[in-house]
Amino acid sequence: MSRTSVTDLNQNTAAALFIKKLIQHAYHGTIRDIKKLLERGPSWPSPAERDVELHNWFTELDAESRDLVLQVVEETASAVIFHTLTIFDGVAGTLLPGKITELLIELRVYDGVKQIRSRTPSISVELNPRGVPSDELHDLFQHMLAQHSSKG
Repeated sequence: MSRTSVTDLNQNTAAALFIKKLIQHAYHGTIRDIKKLLERGPSWPSPAERDVELHNWFTELDAESRDLVLQVVEETASAVIFHTLTIFDGVAGTLLPGKITELLIELRVYDGVKQIRSRTPSISVELNPRGVPSDELHDLFQHMLAQHSSKG
């Protein structure tokens, strides 16, 4: 997706922007950080003993086993995001037994600080409204991740 102007925002473009950010930040960020921990070890002061143990264990594995572990990390990152989105999409059940619940993700665009303070966005788009025919976020995530992965 190329640059999207504010005037182009609708449910589909807003959802795609959100999923794109999830892939860039949550998916790739998680993989990058875990891979860095496993391969290089903790780089922060006073690391947890478990982090050091994971790094030491990983470095003792043969190359094929290390590759398999990194594949598990990728699958795990994908699964966590996917299953989290099923909660937002309402397909994982209700939050309150006996009640219909809805978790709504909404993109709000503000032109300035005054609008933020008064909570009056110039544009407000619901990414996952119930009862509106559209791709559910968890399905869109899988589709966009597959497209992203096939590009290289």
